[in-house]
Order: sequence, then structure tokens, then C-alpha cells
Amino acid sequence: MFNFTSKFLHSTKSQRKKLYSMNLVNFVLMLLLLSVSVLPIGLVFNLWAMAFFTGQGNSTALILMTIGSLLFIALIFLMITFPLFTGSVRSIYHAVSKHEPVNWKDLFSTFKGKIWRKSLLVGLTTVLFMFLLFIVDYFITMGLRNAFMSLATNDTAMIMLSFVISVISSLYIWLMAVFLINMIITFIKHPEDKIRTYLKTSWRTIRNGQKTFFTFYIGILLINLVLLIVAGPVLNLVQMNLAHMSQNAAQIILWVVNVIFFIIRYTVYFLMIGTITTYYHQQGRKNA
Repeated sequence: MFNFTSKFLHSTKSQRKKLYSMNLVNFVLMLLLLSVSVLPIGLVFNLWAMAFFTGQGNSTALILMTIGSLLFIALIFLMITFPLFTGSVRSIYHAVSKHEPVNWKDLFSTFKGKIWRKSLLVGLTTVLFMFLLFIVDYFITMGLRNAFMSLATNDTAMIMLSFVISVISSLYIWLMAVFLINMIITFIKHPEDKIRTYLKTSWRTIRNGQKTFFTFYIGILLINLVLLIVAGPVLNLVQMNLAHMSQNAAQIILWVVNVIFFIIRYTVYFLMIGTITTYYHQQGRKNA
């Protein structure tokens, strides 16, 4: 199950520290861009709330501001965040394939001329798939919550219910993630090809005839399970216990816990993307 994770760690052994640190910086940069891009939509939501409670406000102006805020988020993602993400995938692919040494410039290679313009189309395709995934996840999650909400009679039961739903959601979320990362790697290798070619190659990488995808995917889910346990039951229990402490001490401990959780989240994502990239590079062959 962890065969391709082991191969990833082995193939990147000589460059692992540099690869880990440079992508950590890139991960933080992408989070900052996300935080900045959602600021306007937060302001718009506050304006909608004020208009709702006071009965005053220009609905047309609020609608236009909402559309503008959503467009701002989309543009930041397509023009900056997505190219940065492809840069992380590019650096990991270079380390796995050993075509060339990992370099900081790999993170920004997608911003070059025609490659950047092509990345807008790949990013838009990614957004469409993510939007479809969001709709599917919303209905499945809400259905599960409505079906089992009666079982959540206390805080612990509610935490466990949320954890189980997160595990179920991860089954299809990471399947889509594998498909999209495969598409991005194909774009990195062949930026001149058409979007349709990227989609076909991504699917063929999953259905490669090696009969290794199921065990590979179980490994991906088990790695993600570590993150779900930490982000769900463990973090919630810590927050519940902090309620019985002084405010200053609780804030310090919570800050430390959040930093540790951030490092764990990044490390898990790093391993998972590395594993997916290795599987793509070896086309599912165990002995490649």
C-alpha cells in the first residue's frame, strides 16, 4: 500500500530537505494568497447581513459586489495561485524523475509566456472539476448529517459523526485529486498539448493495466486518515480541554497546537502529492 510512498522518499533522498523547505514556503504563499483573495467576499457577506437585518441596502449594488468578489477570487487563483501549485508539482516531478536537480525556479516556471497562458485553461478546467466535486460533496455530506444527526446526542458523538463523514468524503475527494494532479503533471510534461489530451492521459494513468491502483489509493487514504484524525477528534478534544484553562494560557497552547497542526497538514499533503507523482511517473509499475 505504501510502495509508491517509499519509492518517493527513496528517489528524493538526496534533495528531500530542499524539496520540503521550498514547497513549504510555496504552501504558505498560496495560503496567504487565498486569505487575501477571500477578504472582499467576507466584507460583502457583512453588507448582506446588515441589509437583511436593517431592511436597507441596494440589492443591485450588493449583487454586483458579490459577483466582483467571486471573480476576484477566481482571477487570483487562475493567474497566481494555480501556477504556483503547478510549480510545486513540477519540483516534485523533477525530483522523482531525476531529470534535473530541484531548483527554486521550478516553483515559478509556469509564469513563462505561453506556458502561463496555457495554465489558465488548465486552471479553469481544474476549477470546473472542483466546482462539480463541491456540489457532489455538499449533497452527500448534508444527506449523511441529516440521516445520522439523531445519533449525535453530545459533543463527543458530534465529533465522531463529523470524523466519519470526513472519512467518507475523502474517498471521492482524493480520487478527484489524483485525477487532477495527473492532469497537471501531463501539462507540465507536454505544455503544447490540448486539454482533452491531458484529461485522457490522466484517466489512462489511473487505468494503466498494472492492477496497482487500488492498493496505491488505499495507501493515499490511510496517509490522509492521519490528517483527519489530527484535524478532527484530536484537535476538537484539545479545544474542549482548553475551555477549562485561563484565557492567556489557552491562547498560547492553541497557537502552538495550530503551528504543529499546520506542519502535520503540510507534511501529509507533501507525502500524498509525492506519492501520486511517483505513481504517475512509474505508470503504476511496482518494479520500475
